[in-house]
Amino acid sequence: MSHSKSRIVLPAMTPGSGGRSIVCHRFGRSGARPKAYLQAAIHANEFPGAMALHHLMPMLAQADRRGRIRGEIIVVPVVNPIGLSQLVGNNHLGRYDLLGRENFNRNWPDLSGPVAERLNGKPNVAAIRSAIRAVLAAMKPVNELQALRVEVMKLAADADIVLDLHCDAEAALHLFISRRDWPGPAQALAADLGVAATLYNEPYPQSLTFSGVNSALWARL
Repeated sequence: MSHSKSRIVLPAMTPGSGGRSIVCHRFGRSGARPKAYLQAAIHANEFPGAMALHHLMPMLAQADRRGRIRGEIIVVPVVNPIGLSQLVGNNHLGRYDLLGRENFNRNWPDLSGPVAERLNGKPNVAAIRSAIRAVLAAMKPVNELQALRVEVMKLAADADIVLDLHCDAEAALHLFISRRDWPGPAQALAADLGVAATLYNEPYPQSLTFSGVNSALWARL
């Protein structure tokens, strides 16, 4: 499959306004494994991660044309169109939702409970992925932010690799992972990136960050 681009339209929150959309890029073969999901700018005023993915995508497209992508790679360079639109007095406020005043990287859905209920004592990988998709399909978001979270989780929650790129105003390059990811592939990633530090959080954050709910889901099951 060559590089493809699609849009996920979010519900409009005010009369007369068009729905914002999440732009999604796919490389490799749809449904193939391993599946990797990469995103940036949950905090929509943090652009270095989005810039990194912007420069990565031509490389992925070239690898795709040469048949070098074994699985499927999904890239969402700017995952938060709500935060991207929050320009107030020429100041970009992309960290908190202005409607509900929530941090965009908090309160993501913890799927472990509802997924466990659907497994019926069959906790293998295929059954878990099927239950994840069923739980997300049954959700009925009531506003734009909830819809954003559900649609993004549909892209990420059944992936083998999930990378969420952030950047503060100033920081040393680092990885923030679950303790379960080390040692293992995260160690190789840290070496390849040349990170200054690798940090982990255990137990998983109660604030329900995007990376937290994705890593906690499999561990809890």
